[in-house]
Amino acid sequence: MMTIDKDSLFRNASGTSLPLTEVCTRILNYLGADPQRQYRLSVGTDSMTYQDTVFVLAIVVHKVGNGGIYFYRKMKHEAVKDLRSKLYAETQLSLDAIDLLVGELLQKDPGSADNVELSIHLDIGKNGPTKELIRELEGWVTAMGYDYAIKPDSYAASSIADIYSK
Repeated sequence: MMTIDKDSLFRNASGTSLPLTEVCTRILNYLGADPQRQYRLSVGTDSMTYQDTVFVLAIVVHKVGNGGIYFYRKMKHEAVKDLRSKLYAETQLSLDAIDLLVGELLQKDPGSADNVELSIHLDIGKNGPTKELIRELEGWVTAMGYDYAIKPDSYAASSIADIYSK
């Protein structure tokens, strides 16, 4: 299965490649530039199956009411054709990434998460075949201690990651 670690390379919106440690530095700089604001840090994954399955993990920092920044990582895996397996893999990647990300951020700056809402964005919705998995995936994410969003509110997965998975 795919893994994320602090040396994993991500890209920012302009395509610059950065290790996760630098992503954390940039997030901290973004949070520190306007520390009185409220922020949402969301992680979501989308995938698309061709010969292989391309998974795209997105990290989004939204300054509430004022835009945001994002980073993404593309990974290839042998083809995953079963919808449940694919959505479970997407959710696992997002959970692994947010755990690692929060750990790195807190190590660099222990107070960095004080004004940040954390959430996992699931690429599922109340319409279509993914609706059958909503309760399972929401339960899993909640049990791991995170808030969640589903379509149409899960922009990290269903918008940003989706763009780069194609």
